[in-house]
Amino acid sequence: MINKSMKLQNKTTTSRLGGYLTAAVSCGTLASTASAAIVTIDISSISGVNGGITSGNFGTFQLSSLSPGITGQMEIYNNSFVRGLDADSGMYFATAGAIATPTKFSTGATIDSSASFLSSFASDSVFRYGGYTAPDFGPGSFIGFRSDNGKYGYFEVTWTSATDTFQILSGAYEDQIGVGIAAGAVPEPSTAMLSLGALAAGAMIRRRKQAA
Repeated sequence: MINKSMKLQNKTTTSRLGGYLTAAVSCGTLASTASAAIVTIDISSISGVNGGITSGNFGTFQLSSLSPGITGQMEIYNNSFVRGLDADSGMYFATAGAIATPTKFSTGATIDSSASFLSSFASDSVFRYGGYTAPDFGPGSFIGFRSDNGKYGYFEVTWTSATDTFQILSGAYEDQIGVGIAAGAVPEPSTAMLSLGALAAGAMIRRRKQAA
């Protein structure tokens, strides 16, 4: 049987934990679910060599099929004339404005409204278009985009002109409209949440020991 003092102690511990959670949210150390966040894009269907598209073909992808929070459409080309990712309906890749010149962002570079985004024309964003070829994209290279619903994101890519191959390694976007994203940024577990989770687990173990 648990006596009154144990019940009071357990109640006090629970109340104190609730106070910690409230304080953490109010001071910003623990983000609420309504806060902006970086969201990973599921690239499993386009992660193969040359986007997994068989030679001589191209594929059309709705961004919402890769992640529900973004809109727009892109095409992936793998033929003798065009290779690479193309901004299509409602999607905008950052480019230098010439044929086959996608902007190469390095790890940590900011992708936002300061970049030049051109839309809906293959020669603006692909790695190769006819006789025009983009410089190689080695490790730690990213293509930036803006979706039709105003969210900025990236695809981590490689491009090797000597072998005429590219690969999409990862992708993510900032869920808050109009907010830029750092190339390579990924969702991270909240340190505050982990710490408070450990505190809650400890309190539960103590209560169980007391009840035994």
